Amino acid sequence: GFVDIKDAEVAGFSNFRVLHRIFWAFGQCIQAFNHCRPVLCIKGTPLCGKYQEVLLTAVALDANGYSIPVACAVVEGETKESWMWFLRNLEQAVRHPSDVCIIHDYKRELIDAIEDFLSSDQRQWRKVESRWCMEHLAEDFFAYFGDKKLVMMFKKLCQQRRLNKFVKIWKELDELTTKYTAEREGGTSGEMQQELVQHDEAGLVAQSPWNRPDSVDSEEE
Repeated sequence: GFVDIKDAEVAGFSNFRVLHRIFWAFGQCIQAFNHCRPVLCIKGTPLCGKYQEVLLTAVALDANGYSIPVACAVVEGETKESWMWFLRNLEQAVRHPSDVCIIHDYKRELIDAIEDFLSSDQRQWRKVESRWCMEHLAEDFFAYFGDKKLVMMFKKLCQQRRLNKFVKIWKELDELTTKYTAEREGGTSGEMQQELVQHDEAGLVAQSPWNRPDSVDSEEE
């Protein structure tokens, strides 16, 4: 396994130290990641109760779509410095034979840390890509359009692996969202709603592991 602890001295007590940050990755999880997709989903979650820190996690998906907690850390907050510290430790602890992709939300502190991490010439991973989390984009998509069927089409578009189907869904979604926006600005949406009902909702529901109960962002569904 891999552990990194960062503590600090307390003024006036030379032999007394306080935990500042801790990072850990179990050996079994590190080995398991070598057999997973080369994708790590990183996220920060505030702790509750008397512990006011933040839990940072890096989660992978195996071939069956089940989530594997590759690494965790407890830090003082989601700052650029703490995220960079987490990414540096993650790079040292975890190896994968393929290039690694990091999926994340778009909090400013995290984006800044990832940009610095990707531009660093001291990186140990051979090649790293970063992508925004589909679930967070879908939340903003729903907040703007307010229609679940459009959101399901958007998720299906994000998960499509075949170019011809991707282009087909993209074109259809673009037409519907353009019409929806125009009708909403014009104060009418009945025709748009009727057209959406014609779509088979069951066929639009995403079937990827992201929508399973044990998925990385299942709590946001």
